[in-house]
Amino acid sequence: MDSVNCDRALSALAIILFSFALGTLSVVVPLLGVHAGYTPSEIGLLVAVAAIAQLITRLYMGALMRRIPDRSFLVGSGLMIAISCALLAISTAVVFFVASQLVQGIARAFFWTSSQTHAVRTSAAPVSGLRDVNLAAGIGALLGPTVAGYFWEASVQLPLIMGIVAGSVSVVPAALLIRFPPFAARPSSPTGRDVRLWRRPGVNAACWMNTGAGVWKSILDSYVPLALSLAGQTAAVIGILLSIANAAVLVGSTASGWVRRRGVRASLVIG
Repeated sequence: MDSVNCDRALSALAIILFSFALGTLSVVVPLLGVHAGYTPSEIGLLVAVAAIAQLITRLYMGALMRRIPDRSFLVGSGLMIAISCALLAISTAVVFFVASQLVQGIARAFFWTSSQTHAVRTSAAPVSGLRDVNLAAGIGALLGPTVAGYFWEASVQLPLIMGIVAGSVSVVPAALLIRFPPFAARPSSPTGRDVRLWRRPGVNAACWMNTGAGVWKSILDSYVPLALSLAGQTAAVIGILLSIANAAVLVGSTASGWVRRRGVRASLVIG
């Protein structure tokens, strides 16, 4: 196996493990909030803390990746998702809950940005690299909620321990990836008037599509498990239902090559 194929295999393993830990938290956080006596609105706010932390961190990722290799962010994301699980395993007090969500949000920002840029840099075609990332993430997201829901029935702490282990182990393959140099600073426009990224063709539509996907994902990670729990569904059933929803990622990633060949306009409409 050459170095590039080996790197892709290691990257897929790290992504599966990280997504497994993240999928575990998607079930555990709402259920743990209910178990600890938080109200639905308070649980919604706690879930939003991770989203806010991810958003703020991503604002600085461009500058950070011009100074730090993408491999380092993948290593850091694995450690941070493990810490996020560990904080909830220690206590469900609001301070620990908020700290866990902050760390999880930063981990997500590190992970998604670095895993995608690394995949693009090791692939002949960017679309195939991103497809591999989504496939690996889909596998982890498929397994995480189901396993977490099943083991929640035995112990509240057990799914968190599994998340700690998965996040920690993901550091090993991430550390073995090819060490690409940090990105070079973008040269200034010859005219001195740079075109803002969001003004470029297609970027605006892509941003709105990601907004829609983000809204769906946030509901899936907060309100859906909360509503199912309040309706009397068991944690095992909730985990299976979330995994079924996450299976759509695998279906979409598998079909992405065919959809892309239909053209950008068709891709946006189908998406």
